Amino acid sequence: MNIIFLSHSSSKVRTYQLGLFKLFGIASLWTLLIITSTFFVSHKISLVDGTNKQLKNWQETIISQKQDMQFIKDQARSKFDAMADRLSKIQMQINNIDSIGKRIIDTTDLDKNEFNFTTPAGTGGPIDTLKEQENDLEFLSNFDYLSYLDDLSHNLTDKEIQMQVIENIVLQKIRAHEIMPAGMPVKKGYISSRFGHRRDPFTKRIKMHAGVDIAAKYGSDVISVASGIISKVVSKKGYGKMVEIKHGDGIFTRYAHNSRAMVKVGDKVKAGTVIAKIGQTGRSTGPHVHFEVVQNGKKVNPITFIQKNRTIFKYNSKQTVNKK
Repeated sequence: MNIIFLSHSSSKVRTYQLGLFKLFGIASLWTLLIITSTFFVSHKISLVDGTNKQLKNWQETIISQKQDMQFIKDQARSKFDAMADRLSKIQMQINNIDSIGKRIIDTTDLDKNEFNFTTPAGTGGPIDTLKEQENDLEFLSNFDYLSYLDDLSHNLTDKEIQMQVIENIVLQKIRAHEIMPAGMPVKKGYISSRFGHRRDPFTKRIKMHAGVDIAAKYGSDVISVASGIISKVVSKKGYGKMVEIKHGDGIFTRYAHNSRAMVKVGDKVKAGTVIAKIGQTGRSTGPHVHFEVVQNGKKVNPITFIQKNRTIFKYNSKQTVNKK
């Protein structure tokens, strides 16, 4: 195979003769060049495409992670809001306890300085630094939030202790109030003979009268003047049919000259419970109740107790006896 090159400048003709072997070599070289170029371009395209896919995957991963983070934040916010709402309700309950405690203190003779529900119990201790705290729970840090929970817990404990002490004191006062004789042992009647030395209605001699006689209609109610337990239901010389009540703290009351008893030994009674009916049994000139108060083994003047006003109790003629 001949290849002719013609030069325009020199008007010379050059001829190159290519043999079959040379021609084959050139063709092979050219083919290899084309294949190599094609592979290189394809490889570059593949690299670019792979990079684009990897970038796309990374973008999708980032978007997914951002969505997960937002979901977690939303969940945390929801739970935090719920806890904040619960804490707000607990604080309201504490405020209600404070109000109840203050009303109890105001209506009793307890020491207001000892049981003060308007100011927190005294606490303290050194700290390194002071910082202003936000009032809104949403802006409290985890440390502040836990501290707030601790404060609520301690506050509740203080209130619980205060209320338990007050409850015990009030119960003791109620018990003391309930067992302390107060008022008349009849609903309608009048004092016909007082405590102390008097002229005996039978012998006309001056003798000690250790009780108070209260005249009333025959068969009307004789009532307990305080809570207690029936300790005696007897017929006794001079007293006739008598009922005795043990109130506690060394106090007994006796109701004598009854026509009949309405209780038996061991029965629990309250102030105002009907325990007997007015009569004139024993040493008596007419229907009345002989009322005695015994304190620590000594008969004392019932007038002191009759003149007391049981403000928290209203007599109820239908009140029943608690059987043992």
